[in-house]
Amino acid sequence: MSRRLSVETLEALGRIVEAELSAKLFPVSIRWQELRASDLQTRACSVDSLVKVDVEKGKAMEIAGLSV
Repeated sequence: MSRRLSVETLEALGRIVEAELSAKLFPVSIRWQELRASDLQTRACSVDSLVKVDVEKGKAMEIAGLSV
């Protein structure tokens, strides 16, 4: 699955579904860890690139969505 499909479409659609179900039925929380796992290499490369241009490692991880 492409990162673009995951981030721009599935997650956005999932947030809408989550809000609608929570409002009309019961609280719902959709977890995206499975989708993010396929994107880990891309995010790690982003962190590496940012660190190479002197961005602090913690900030680079936050930017790439890898902060804890």
